[in-house]
Amino acid sequence: MTSMFYLVVNAVIAVVIGVVLLRFWKGETTPIIEDVSDTVGFKLPFKGATNKIRVGGKPSGPAGEESIAALGDFAPFDEPQQLQDPTQLLKVGGETSKEKKFVFALHETEKAVVVVGVDENIDILGNNKEENTNGEEGHSPEKTEKQKQQGKTKSAFLYQNLRHNAQSAYVLSLPAFHKAVQKRESAIAGSTSSFSFEKVLSRTLFVHSTGRCGSTLLSKALGAACGVVSVAEPDIYSSVFVAWINGRLTRDEVKEIVRDATYVLITNVLQSEDDQRIVAIKLRGFVSLMADIIQEAVPEAKNMFLYRDPVPTVDSYCMAFFNNSFMRVLHNTGLFSFLMKFTWVEGFIKVSSPVLLEEDRFPKHVSSKLGAISMVLGGWISIMEFAHEMNEDGLWDALLRYEELNEHKSHAIKLLVEKLYPSLSVDEENEELKKTFHKDAHGNSAATTSARRKLGATTPLYIQERDFDGIEAMLGAMKYGLPRNNYILRDTLLIDNNNNNN
Repeated sequence: MTSMFYLVVNAVIAVVIGVVLLRFWKGETTPIIEDVSDTVGFKLPFKGATNKIRVGGKPSGPAGEESIAALGDFAPFDEPQQLQDPTQLLKVGGETSKEKKFVFALHETEKAVVVVGVDENIDILGNNKEENTNGEEGHSPEKTEKQKQQGKTKSAFLYQNLRHNAQSAYVLSLPAFHKAVQKRESAIAGSTSSFSFEKVLSRTLFVHSTGRCGSTLLSKALGAACGVVSVAEPDIYSSVFVAWINGRLTRDEVKEIVRDATYVLITNVLQSEDDQRIVAIKLRGFVSLMADIIQEAVPEAKNMFLYRDPVPTVDSYCMAFFNNSFMRVLHNTGLFSFLMKFTWVEGFIKVSSPVLLEEDRFPKHVSSKLGAISMVLGGWISIMEFAHEMNEDGLWDALLRYEELNEHKSHAIKLLVEKLYPSLSVDEENEELKKTFHKDAHGNSAATTSARRKLGATTPLYIQERDFDGIEAMLGAMKYGLPRNNYILRDTLLIDNNNNNN
């Protein structure tokens, strides 16, 4: 009876995982805008919404927190209402001046952008030091008692905050969105050029990474060290990347959307033309695969790359997202090779682990035996090889390893800031900065609390001894001699025992 119950539970988990990943990578909604070439837009009223009741994102959305932003993540809508002049939507002031408008995501089935409105009094960026910032991809953020009463949810991640706190939603065609951003710039900049596209975007730092390598810790440390404001994982970049990789957007369309969305985001952060803070936008790992397009779209910004050795990266990722009974069964029995034949897994690989499509380098009989490990490791290899190409073209403004950040802490931050922004200074004895390295960067999130730290383990927790032959085979197939160089990219900030940068 117990074994039958166990099988039924695992079968249910399998169905849920299939639905989640299918929804995550495909996403389907009913078209709202019939002619995407028109300058049109619609308001999407939440059903049951009033001035006193906020009905933004569902607690987890239909596909869980890890689904790329979609309209289905919100409460049901009433009939769409066409906007008389959608190009006015993003202007500062007017009847919706009590709302801040955020670019939420690309609409899944058409060339349109989803914009959400949030009460201007809500700290949607997750930078209020007086409140806990809990939550990570794959898990719902926690609420304080006060937030529960107000219907607000606070997370360290922008995509979660927007889902939980949105009080209005809009869909704009790409032409309407572009014109709306232009009018926003005219309204904000006025007669001065201090808040122009170029000036605003020059305050931007894109943080690219392999994922699971301390990017959230880095963001918090930069904030403590020199007041950098961090915005974690806006879904607009993720959804644009998926649309581009699947051929639904051209390179020029991606560049225009990225530039416009970045301007809207930064002007929501910076309070005035006198606000000289740097805004760090931390992207999801796979978005690093279009870092060259982001650099072309926003040449005024700086781009840095953070990475970590392969085995601890993969182990950390698998412990966070694949450490459940069903995935363990697939991993231990080798059944994942069967699962990888499903369409949704192939779509997942195309987006996040494209090197696995090169069967001459990564034969399926090797990768399939590793199960989830092969998908995660394939993603790490894809990003690292692309990062190497970016580095050879001189497109990174700085490179840092998690190993240096974790060992040298405040000193690593000081050297990084000197590299990126020579005019800024960092006090290594700053108590707030020191405290950053003694906290869990993701609060109490179940997904990211280090099981290794809890157990005092120094060896992998998910990866098993039998997996290492396959891992070594995949790593050995990497390009550019990266294995020979211990997976260290040229010009990475390396610090010796005397705290000197080599």
